[in-house]
Amino acid sequence: MGKEIFVDEETYLDKATALSGTGPAYVYLFMESMVDAGVHLGFPRRIAEKLVIETLRGSVDFYDHGKNQ
Repeated sequence: MGKEIFVDEETYLDKATALSGTGPAYVYLFMESMVDAGVHLGFPRRIAEKLVIETLRGSVDFYDHGKNQ
């Protein structure tokens, strides 16, 4: 589901696991908190979820675009 990144040193594998292996859990927790905040503000959960997903998608695209210029 992701991309491979080749590394020359095996020590990077444990570091990558710590960073990328657990990273999605933190992202999901952050997203869930944002959705809950949207619901608290009065949005139906379905709409709050869509807003959060698109916010993150746009943020990643913007970040990636800035790095590749």
